[in-house]
Amino acid sequence: MKAATHITSTQPEGDWSKLQRVATSHFKQFIESSGKTLNLTELVQFVTLKGSLCYLFEYADTAMSIADRSEDINFIGRRINTMATFQGPRGPAAGMGAYPSEVDPENSRTNPINLLLPAYETMWCVVLHCLLEVKYHSADNGPAWERILTQYLQALNGSRDAQKEAFSTADQSGVAAVDIVKEALRLYPPSKRVHRLYYNEPQVADIEKCHHSALLGQNDPLVFRPERWLQILPALRAQAREGSKNDAKMLKSGEEQLGFMPFALVCTADIAEMKGFGMKMVALLVAVLCAGLGDEWEVEDLGGLPAKGVVLAVDRMAYGDLMLKRK
Repeated sequence: MKAATHITSTQPEGDWSKLQRVATSHFKQFIESSGKTLNLTELVQFVTLKGSLCYLFEYADTAMSIADRSEDINFIGRRINTMATFQGPRGPAAGMGAYPSEVDPENSRTNPINLLLPAYETMWCVVLHCLLEVKYHSADNGPAWERILTQYLQALNGSRDAQKEAFSTADQSGVAAVDIVKEALRLYPPSKRVHRLYYNEPQVADIEKCHHSALLGQNDPLVFRPERWLQILPALRAQAREGSKNDAKMLKSGEEQLGFMPFALVCTADIAEMKGFGMKMVALLVAVLCAGLGDEWEVEDLGGLPAKGVVLAVDRMAYGDLMLKRK
């Protein structure tokens, strides 16, 4: 994550411009291979997975530039989806078939699936749901949310200072890109339930239930409404936007106490040193997809989506047949 965003001791804010260009390039590649219709889930999976490969593995970008690997990317995405919940005796990679002789599937450090699963499988579903809510679920404020994400995307091509402020820069309504992402993660957390053994006793943490409680969901917990975050800990929110790093930590801690922990309580992608990598990656991918699809593509059959204001289905392949068509 540090390498992908160019975070160093002398440049702690990093630079997201390359990730933005790479994601845009992957989107264009998929669109160019499409006709008058495209499968939305496959588009989201392709952009998310190819981007994950490029920042996780040093030579992936070079390898894929030598020849068209689109079919390979699509195949890997489908196979991960079919085995993502499988936990065999050798961990999540069991049952994936033959490995090159130099790769030991039982070695978590060399098994690529142990990197791809958290980077891709927990990401693309959130990106898809956020994209649908912002662009295609007929929300009254959808166009405004889309403009916020477009402005965020444009800022990633600017200076480091512009990038630093872009994620939390609000529009006239007070909503920022971070609020849109928080709402997507609140309503559709990538880790819904966590099961652990604690002193040989099974324990279950229902993260989804925490996110949908009145503490975060207020009186409409199943409605996608980023504006709700303006009323969640407003004093700490104001201090975090105008104050120090410690104020930002206090806001994050306060949200956790209310039950907001989409990436679990402790996550490498969400620690202060990584500048909220996980949330910013969601914003980046959704923004790239919104900007790329523009007004040119629309849902082929609106009957494939629930009515306005009704929560989207959370099964990972609930919208596997949802098609977009060129206007």
